[in-house]
Formats: sequence, structure tokens, C-alpha cells
Amino acid sequence: MIKVYPDHFVIDDYHEMQYNAHAYDGNQALWIGAEDGLYRMLNPGFETFNKDVLPQIWTIAEDRKGKMLFGSFHYGLKLFDGKSIEQVNLLDYSRDVLGFYFKTAVDEQGTVYLPMGSGIFAWHNPGWKVFGTGPALTVFYDNT
Repeated sequence: MIKVYPDHFVIDDYHEMQYNAHAYDGNQALWIGAEDGLYRMLNPGFETFNKDVLPQIWTIAEDRKGKMLFGSFHYGLKLFDGKSIEQVNLLDYSRDVLGFYFKTAVDEQGTVYLPMGSGIFAWHNPGWKVFGTGPALTVFYDNT
């Protein structure tokens, strides 16, 4: 059971769902990533995305064009435009990009920074860049 309040949410029966990440989009819909898939809380109601389509969601962010990014530990990066889900093609990247970790950050230009097993993946739709070579378990952005 997920209870959504204006400033927070509560997951009852935590053992039933392994919660990994959450984010609010520009329309104030709450997205919750879990091992068994993805959930979008709408007012009223909710939508689920099957784990066969979006498994093991560990990080969630909205890019500057309003598209949602979902990073999975074992299944790479997916992009959702509100209608369809596509796999972001990272084949030309020579290091392991499948291990996306927790807590993304977005800077003032709308670049999304996603932590992963071999650095920090920076997504600036369109295009991306990788910083560092070692594990980055989380990222933060300070605009001060």
C-alpha cells in the first residue's frame, strides 16, 4: 500500500515491494522505482509498468524536454516520452553502463547526472557524456 501526501509518501508493507527510487515529474506525478517494476501515482489512481518492460528501476529523473529517464542496475537506461518506452543505445560506450545506481541530480541547464558502476553518466537530451572511471553510488548538485 502506498499512501501519497502533498509533501511525502508512505509505503506500508515495505517487505512486499523493494523500493529503490522516486521522483516527481513536471506534472507532479510521483514515480516510484522498485525491483518489480515502476509505478506512477496519478490523481486519482495509479499506473504500473511491468517488470518485463522496466525491471529493477534504481534511479529516476526527468530531462529538460520532459522525458523520463529510468536507470536499471542490470538493464541499462530507458527513456519514456509519455507514450512509448525506448532503450537508450549505449553500445558505442566501451565501459559497463548497465550498473545504474541511486539518486540522480539535474543541473540548471537540464543535464541529468546518473551514478553508475563506472563513473557518472550525464544525459543532455540529445546526447550524453561519462565522467570518471570508478563507481559512483550517488550524485548531488549544488547550485550555490
